[in-house]
Amino acid sequence: MPRIALLTFGARVLVARLILGLVPTHATVVVGPCVQGVTTTNAYVTAECDSTAALTVSYGTTTSYGAMATTAFTKSTGNGTYVVHRIKLTGLTPNTLYNYQLSGQGITPTNYAFRTLLNPGTSYRFGWDADYRNGTDVHSAIASRILNLDKPLFLLEGGDTCADGSYAGWHNEFFIPNERELEKWLPVYPTTGNHETWSTLTQAYYQSPDSTGSTGYYSFDSGDVHFIMGNYMDPAGFGVGTAQYNWIQQDVQASLKPWKIFGDHSPAYCSGGDGPNTTWQTVSANLLVPNGVKVFLAGHSHFYQHNLVSGLHHLVVGACGAPLYTPTTASYTVKSVQDNCYLIADVSATNLHMVIYNTNGLVLDTVDLVKLAAPTGLVATPASGQATLTWNPVAGATSYTALYGTTAGGPYPTKRTVTTPATTVTGLANGTPCYFVVTASDANGPSAISSQASTIPNPPPAISSFGTLSNGSFAMGGTGAANQTYVLLTASNLALPMVWTPIATNTADVNGAFSFSDFQATNYQQRFYRIRTP
Repeated sequence: MPRIALLTFGARVLVARLILGLVPTHATVVVGPCVQGVTTTNAYVTAECDSTAALTVSYGTTTSYGAMATTAFTKSTGNGTYVVHRIKLTGLTPNTLYNYQLSGQGITPTNYAFRTLLNPGTSYRFGWDADYRNGTDVHSAIASRILNLDKPLFLLEGGDTCADGSYAGWHNEFFIPNERELEKWLPVYPTTGNHETWSTLTQAYYQSPDSTGSTGYYSFDSGDVHFIMGNYMDPAGFGVGTAQYNWIQQDVQASLKPWKIFGDHSPAYCSGGDGPNTTWQTVSANLLVPNGVKVFLAGHSHFYQHNLVSGLHHLVVGACGAPLYTPTTASYTVKSVQDNCYLIADVSATNLHMVIYNTNGLVLDTVDLVKLAAPTGLVATPASGQATLTWNPVAGATSYTALYGTTAGGPYPTKRTVTTPATTVTGLANGTPCYFVVTASDANGPSAISSQASTIPNPPPAISSFGTLSNGSFAMGGTGAANQTYVLLTASNLALPMVWTPIATNTADVNGAFSFSDFQATNYQQRFYRIRTP
């Protein structure tokens, strides 16, 4: 009896220590870390764990790290206590290699690395694969080739991760060792297939650049490409008038990237297999083609097929392990191959080179697309209520489009299309800075945008001499129209065309007197100032 009492007391002590946190707990990470939702400045690291207690990611440009982030939120898998942690990494810089390690809850930290996405003007490589299901040998071989041989910046994944969408299916068929290893190093951007559906598990394992990821459709930019990822399994659908349709419309219209690529599980055009999807055909005709989308990547049918409709290349690359289907030929079919396959693309502002490989690295097809170079030498010359734009001609251009607005760096909501490398834009507000870019177009659509030019239509003359500089403060006064508001403008350098930015306002009194004071001008000798009426 005394011994039993002692054991009971010891058990009680252990329980008490666990409750008080005096005995360390050890969580089990069953999937992860995975890198998802990466942009030029942010990224998510995800990990499936049997505890909701916070995990930590240390990250930085060296293995000394320097920055830390903890679990921002979790999503349940619906399988007991297992949840997927989201740790958001912020303050990143474009095209930079970041080391990171996952720790917490007794996890042994291991170093991994990924690269952030790129600003325009930098070439890079990306990949696409889809339809894995229970063909784990093929999936494993392709994942290994992508990670170790092709080495893209990131991978688009086209859905049908497993055969039945169950928890066991995800773990036994999709999260095989080579896929897990790939997702530790390569940012992954998924779309949803009909086998896993837009379910609790899908939403737990997928994290888009959109912080909530609640819709399953999203877009992101990398370099000179705008990627749009649709959700074939959206419960609300994607036909005309749906939320997804309206979102796609707004998204493709807003992007000024020379390359726009749409990805989804189900193809709009396909001959054989599961065939075409007429709703995506409507989206293609109404939204994608008119707004310059040149590539539609899909899976669903388990083979490779290249279809071309209205200048939009529909590539069915859907055999990363799922059982092969038999392709047929339609009037729009360019090429079909019954084989396992995946796609690797190299892209710049003017070239998109896509190669489709089989499991052994044999080239099944190559698709090359070309864009014109962006116009150079854009100059904006002001006049009253207008600005004249001139730029260097682009060989092969059949038209040019000038885009402009009143915000530096865009958006540029107004467009004017011409056939020569010059135009006069009218209807501008005098005294208001205006910002311009230009694209060149041919049969392949618009180029990348030019460098920005700016000017102020009818810039008013200064009505007062420069003020005085005292203890870092700038002060000036003058006489203008009574009760009129005046604006102080600054230009940060002498380069032409100078960009003038409003920095302060003041209103003249009944006698027309006004003044500006206490403006901190730490670099006064390199700036110019003037007063204008808005």
